[in-house]
Amino acid sequence: MQNNADLTPHELLELHELMNSEIVSLKRTEASMSMVNDNELKNYMQQCLNSKKSALQQIQNFINNQCNLGNNQNNNANQNNQSNQQNNQQNNQQNNQQNNQQNNQQTSQNSQNNQNNESNQNNPSGGSFG
Repeated sequence: MQNNADLTPHELLELHELMNSEIVSLKRTEASMSMVNDNELKNYMQQCLNSKKSALQQIQNFINNQCNLGNNQNNNANQNNQSNQQNNQQNNQQNNQQNNQQNNQQTSQNSQNNQNNESNQNNPSGGSFG
């Protein structure tokens, strides 16, 4: 049997209705216990109350566990997103550094080429034959 962490809205509604039904039944039983004189019936009603309280606690624990699983999944996703963002920032910094180095090298090479061009214009080699 596969354990699904996510409850559908319909399932949550069913659990809510089940809890409401158990709570109403519990309140009715508690209210009517004061009117009962027979000890055997009171003991039976007390057992029913204990059973209903236990069932409500189990439903509540189940819902809490489901919510915690959902929160853990969200926390894991958030942690993954943060890790990815940090990795992206590091990659961007590295790429920017590499681009800056390449730009500096290109600028230096362009400057050197400009100097060579100016030098060639001022001193033309292989001038006129005389």
